[in-house]
Amino acid sequence: MLSGASSHLLSTRSARPSFPESRQHLNVTALRDAISALAEAAPVNAEGVGQDDSRKRPSSPTFEYSTTSRSSKRVKLDVDAGGERVTRNCYEHTLTLGFTVSAEDDEETLSGPNYEHEETDLCSKISALHTKSGSPAVMDLGVAAFLTDASGRFSDVYLVLKRDVSKIDMSTAASRQQGVRQHHIVRVPALRNANFEFSAHGFGRNLDNALYAALVLHDAGLAQVSGNAFISYLEHVTLEQDELPFQVQVHVEVALLMPLPHPYQLRPETAEAQRRFLSHIFSEKDPIPDGYHGQSISTYYSILQPAPLVSEMVADALQPNDLLPTLLPFQRRSLAVMLAQEGKAFSENGDIVACDPRPALPLFWKELPAPWSGNSCVYYNSVTGQLLGERPVVRHFPGLFVAEEMGLGKCPSIMKHR
Repeated sequence: MLSGASSHLLSTRSARPSFPESRQHLNVTALRDAISALAEAAPVNAEGVGQDDSRKRPSSPTFEYSTTSRSSKRVKLDVDAGGERVTRNCYEHTLTLGFTVSAEDDEETLSGPNYEHEETDLCSKISALHTKSGSPAVMDLGVAAFLTDASGRFSDVYLVLKRDVSKIDMSTAASRQQGVRQHHIVRVPALRNANFEFSAHGFGRNLDNALYAALVLHDAGLAQVSGNAFISYLEHVTLEQDELPFQVQVHVEVALLMPLPHPYQLRPETAEAQRRFLSHIFSEKDPIPDGYHGQSISTYYSILQPAPLVSEMVADALQPNDLLPTLLPFQRRSLAVMLAQEGKAFSENGDIVACDPRPALPLFWKELPAPWSGNSCVYYNSVTGQLLGERPVVRHFPGLFVAEEMGLGKCPSIMKHR
């Protein structure tokens, strides 16, 4: 399984753009209620992310509600007698969220005694729970659900404790938005790779967040998104100025249900979400090529390469004795490619021999290590967003297009080929 981790210092005083009296990153009231419920439990159940503990985290559930506001057509996932559909845990990420009362640049700021009182009360409750529970490093808040607020305008994802999901009225977009705003603990920072230019790949704003893309796949029945929430009290830690003495840890896990269907079988937004999520987990193994400018003509020109070089002896054999014009070196290389497309090649002795015209993999496909346990590999097409567990079938067509620029001598090359 591919793993990632990130740390974020967020302001509790940043206002939400659409709701200027609401906090953007942290719902202090919901977190305070969660801490109070945890304090009332006996004994306190504490467990740290990544600790060497014989106990396991709560099992990753399969949520029976829609995580995004989109009504996605679910793909049939019934496992047949052959057991073809398999759940593959492929990605996990732990976000450590620290909080400060300092305002963030270029954002509307909340101010007033009420906000300060809420923060002070929250810190007091966390400190009291820390003392009561015997000073564990990290305290388990419970199983997490990840939801959007149904606005459909942004790719924001909110963490709601699974036990609170039933309190949200999902019947309308307005009631869902209000419920998520009331019961969420934190707005989860977007999952992005620092060196990944999502706009260069043609993704819209809603898909700049890989976690949002995973939730679209979840609703389509192609993935399972699960997680847990933890809180830690920073008792013996040197804090930054205006930093609050606690952190929230968000652990996200994503499992794919393999094999994934061909993107052409999916709705466009689901196919794009599949391509976006796979580009996130494979970005380091499949970096953006030099000269890439999105899905454009210039990109395809940058992918095209000259015909392979041939030895001097093969080049001599590619010049026919009865052809008056002398083929230039690049024309002979083009001729060698034409012959190879039909299963023919020249040996070093100048003899025509048979060869396998099929490429090792079709265009745009790559063989990569599987993002789950085991020594298996997967085959990934970054252009279409297709992922296969078996080598894709190469459909070979004997012909080809000779698409050299005008005036470079395509006719003599083709005459020799004939």
